Amino acid sequence: MQTVCGFFLVPNIIPPWVIWVYYISYLKYALEGLFWNQFVLDVVPSVGCLLTQYFFVDPRLNRWTNVIVLMFYPPLIHLLAMAALRWGLRRRVTITPA
Repeated sequence: MQTVCGFFLVPNIIPPWVIWVYYISYLKYALEGLFWNQFVLDVVPSVGCLLTQYFFVDPRLNRWTNVIVLMFYPPLIHLLAMAALRWGLRRRVTITPA
């Protein structure tokens, strides 16, 4: 996931059959939030255009959208892990009569 988060490979050179990994990578949202927070100033409106052109930051997302996505990632991953663990244990545990 780190390779396709937008830091090493920008989205326009990621092959189409793995672009979905770019969109589910939590590092994508962290990196874009960092770019919005660091480089976009209210004084200079043209910096947003530079971010979308050179850093390939999604113009539909702002820093708060990225923060909200990052807030929901840990609970979602936790719930998925709990469901996978419960499903795996349910399939393995068999009670045999003595």
